[in-house]
Amino acid sequence: MAPQPATTTWLAALGDFANDGAHRTLAEKAFGSLHEAIVSGRLRPGERLPIDDIAESLEMSAMPIREAVRRLDAAGPRREPLASG
Repeated sequence: MAPQPATTTWLAALGDFANDGAHRTLAEKAFGSLHEAIVSGRLRPGERLPIDDIAESLEMSAMPIREAVRRLDAAGPRREPLASG
């Protein structure tokens, strides 16, 4: 069996935060999931964020993912934009 790409690893864990039952908007859930992936080290600096794959993993459209990426992008220092598609 071939090893899974690193992106698959952190994508698989995104749903844990998004489905915790708290009453939040989809963008807030996406933000929390992506933030947790960053803080935990599952998402590494400079790693591309495949918006469509994240949306599928979190079972939501791409729009709340884009909003979450914009919030993350505005929240801290970076060398390049986070979104990739």
